[in-house]
Amino acid sequence: PTATSRSAPFFFVTIRRPPTSTLLPYTTLFRSAPSNLSYPSSSYTFTKDSAITNLSPTVTGSVSSYSVNPSLPGGLSLNTSTGVISGTPTATSSSATYTLTAANGTGSATFQFSISVQDAAPLSYRVIYHGNGNGGGSAPTDNNNYLSGATASILGNSGSLIKTNYYFYGWNTEADGSGDNYTSNDSVQIIGADVDLYARW
Repeated sequence: PTATSRSAPFFFVTIRRPPTSTLLPYTTLFRSAPSNLSYPSSSYTFTKDSAITNLSPTVTGSVSSYSVNPSLPGGLSLNTSTGVISGTPTATSSSATYTLTAANGTGSATFQFSISVQDAAPLSYRVIYHGNGNGGGSAPTDNNNYLSGATASILGNSGSLIKTNYYFYGWNTEADGSGDNYTSNDSVQIIGADVDLYARW
């Protein structure tokens, strides 16, 4: 052989017979080992119970199979034919280093990357005020986010809501006034849902 090319998945070797041989020269095809293996990033942080965007590797040369060591976090899997990592993490885990290996009959290439899985952010809720037929002014806005079980203070008529021939009497949890009544500086407990408050006229 006079030269090989590592940028190609295969290279050829021509074997020439001795001058006294009556056999003709022949050429044998050899496959190069994979190289330049990588994922788009070397560090990933995923969220528990949220499907990840598939991770697809890039590699130079042909690959017979992929493997990863150690095992990926629960809920994630490696396609051993394509090297794609997919799935939905099922538990939190601290950052760990993984080694992806792409192999063929000639050799292999490796790439190291890290994965951590964080817990999902807790759900939060709002207190939303409605003018409920007002003719002027605006309903107040509570910009806070509340966790379930938290207590929110009731706002007053800070936006100067008005309705012709009516007086503002506070807030109710139903537009028709059939729910719970609240006035400024009262408190309401948030129980797993937004709280809608309607002006009482």
